[in-house]
Order: sequence, then structure tokens, then C-alpha cells
Amino acid sequence: MGLNKARFTAPNATLLGDKLSIGEGTWIGFYCLLDGQVSELEIGESCDLSSGCQIYTHSTHLRCVGLGEKIIGPVKIEDHVFIGANSIILPNTRIGHNSIVGALSLVQGDFPPHSLIVGSPARRAKKQLQK
Repeated sequence: MGLNKARFTAPNATLLGDKLSIGEGTWIGFYCLLDGQVSELEIGESCDLSSGCQIYTHSTHLRCVGLGEKIIGPVKIEDHVFIGANSIILPNTRIGHNSIVGALSLVQGDFPPHSLIVGSPARRAKKQLQK
């Protein structure tokens, strides 16, 4: 992996790890953090990541509290996905193509194509996007 074919990556965005792959035509906004150090982080073609988005493939809470289970898992964002400002995508998440994640959403899980994903924790809105 380790490919970055983004159309635009903001100069202050942070892209970490060699397990990170970004598709052609994708926009990475200002102050984004993409962490593909531990597991695969794949972002498809023509996606838009608004300012402040954070995408993680692992948790690091064990360094602080020493309790619980470390969470490690891939993140896959398919083609033509819009992620709203300051949203956080957690490990073990797949967002299907042509989906929208609303601003300030906390996303984890498997979402099919054409989903409208909103909230914290994020849920799929009842209204489906047009195909």
C-alpha cells in the first residue's frame, strides 16, 4: 500500500503509516489526521474529507489505563464518499460508495453504499441517498 494519489492534500494534514492508500481525485482537507500505521486504511477515488476529519486503525488507550482490549482493525472508505467536518472514523469500519457522513459524526461499523451516516455514535439515517 502506501499510495497517495489524492488530488489535494492540505499542507497541514497528517498522513501516517505505510498501510495508507488514497485514491485518485480525493480531497484531504485542512487539519485531517489519517493513521494507517497499524492496519490497512484505504480511501477510494473522488472522496472529500472535510477539515478536521480523523481516521484511526487502532486505539492507544492501553498506554494510559492498562485495562481493556486494544482495538486494531482496517478502515475502508469506498469511492465518492463525503465525510463532513470534524468527523471521526474508528477501526473496523467500512463506508460504501456514494455515501455521506455528516459533520461531527463518530463512525464505526459497516455501512452499505448510498448511506447517509449521522450522529455520535453514528447511525444510518432512514432516508437513503439517491442512486
